[in-house]
Amino acid sequence: MAAVPRGGVAVAATVLRRERRFTLNAAHFAERHGGIILIALGESVIAIAMGASASNPSFKGEWLAGVVLSLVLVASLWWSYFDREDRRAADKLVAAEPEERSRMGILGYWYAHLALISGIVLIAAGIRQLLEGHPGMGLLAGGMALFMLGDVFFRWVMGMRPIAVRCVGAALAVVLGFSGTRWGAQAALVAIAALAIAVLLIERRLESRTA
Repeated sequence: MAAVPRGGVAVAATVLRRERRFTLNAAHFAERHGGIILIALGESVIAIAMGASASNPSFKGEWLAGVVLSLVLVASLWWSYFDREDRRAADKLVAAEPEERSRMGILGYWYAHLALISGIVLIAAGIRQLLEGHPGMGLLAGGMALFMLGDVFFRWVMGMRPIAVRCVGAALAVVLGFSGTRWGAQAALVAIAALAIAVLLIERRLESRTA
């Protein structure tokens, strides 16, 4: 990982198109960034535990429903990235020419992954706020929109399809964020989790038809 540019170096390399000077081990590079996504998802589970422990619901069924829905949402994020997408991207990176591979690495595994991780962090913050009884729909929906847009960019860089479904999903997440500001925790979690799962199922249906 020492050869991977960070921060301003990555931005400067991209603007000046000097990323071709960097070399990387494609398989190892993809695996390490997948590990970072996994860590971020693990932190989301911790946020669920912290939010649940700080909540004081009048009805225990609401507490249990909130926790279960939160875990379903995190599982949908895991499914979104680790159900073949990480493997497909790694294969694309390995097959690319060395110069193109470097640019794919910076754009796909630096910029796009930064958006993915930021989206997961916002989702985790929104879940914790909702479970604690505070407004969190904006964070939750904004995080989902950012996660999906980051994945759209990731797929575009890596030459993977489809991407249109996640573009629509990101737009719908923004709409839910504005329309659901007064929703309770359960309704907000149901809406965002249902959106994430619907996007995955529609993509799977489209991929099966293409195949």
